[in-house]
Amino acid sequence: MAKQSKKADSQHVRMAKQSKKADSQHVRKETFWLVTLLALAVGFFGGVMFGVFKSDTAAVPGRPATAPAPAKAEVFSFTVIHHASHAAVADNLPYVVGLVTFPGLPGVKLVTNITDIPPSDIRIGMPLTLWWDDIGDGMHLPRFRPA
Repeated sequence: MAKQSKKADSQHVRMAKQSKKADSQHVRKETFWLVTLLALAVGFFGGVMFGVFKSDTAAVPGRPATAPAPAKAEVFSFTVIHHASHAAVADNLPYVVGLVTFPGLPGVKLVTNITDIPPSDIRIGMPLTLWWDDIGDGMHLPRFRPA
């Protein structure tokens, strides 16, 4: 009996070590993606803080070049939000979250708000224009309205 117990204990220790190693590898992968996303966000939101909307145009393969994105866009897709997911947006219901594309920047899409239009009047392909929403503390968010 004692021999089986020691064998089971060593098996549990071995499994625990393998699990810890797998967890460590998972954390490293998660950290890599988090750092990558953070770097991309800093580039985008670093410009947004100063009212500059930038997109990576990847002019040189493997090395993105950043250039100001155009103020003209089109509705690619959208949804109307009727229920507040947070108290901070409750006063804005209903509001529109849209996915917009930019003529001249193929493949570039941005999730944003479409404003200054009743949700029922928004159409796929509708031309939009960029405006900067001052949300305080020197911060601005890019939003779009009908052109």
